[in-house]
Amino acid sequence: DQWDMYSTHVYWNAHVDKANIPTYDYSALLYLNSLGEDFTGGGFEFIDDDANRVVEPRAGRLVTFTSGPENLHRVRKVASGTRYVLAMWFTCSEAHQYEDEDTTSVKQLEKLTLALRQTTMQLSASKTITERLQQDNERLARELEASRASGGGSSGNA
Repeated sequence: DQWDMYSTHVYWNAHVDKANIPTYDYSALLYLNSLGEDFTGGGFEFIDDDANRVVEPRAGRLVTFTSGPENLHRVRKVASGTRYVLAMWFTCSEAHQYEDEDTTSVKQLEKLTLALRQTTMQLSASKTITERLQQDNERLARELEASRASGGGSSGNA
């Protein structure tokens, strides 16, 4: 119909959501209008070995189910009218989680904070090394001066 996102999609064919998109873990349907009032046909059907179970669309009804092969399903053909439903899919995969600008900004801030901590630690270590080198240089300069003062230094005569 005019609202179908995929012109080649045949909604009444039985399918498993996870087989279409492997990252789908949960599926949900929110009905926006009702069977018998706004359209005929269009029931949502779970296809099981022992029997098929039909969910009748009613405005405001939410149907949720796991997206795997345990929930083979289809939509019966709409005979008249238009069936409106909001379809949603959810994943448990962290690699496929949704990231908006706020989430991305927080992650970038966390990375910058970590980099700042590492740089601060490196600077602190570098400062400690520099202070030790200065102390060693000052100690060596004092020892050299003391050695010259006591006549232990070289006078240049052979």
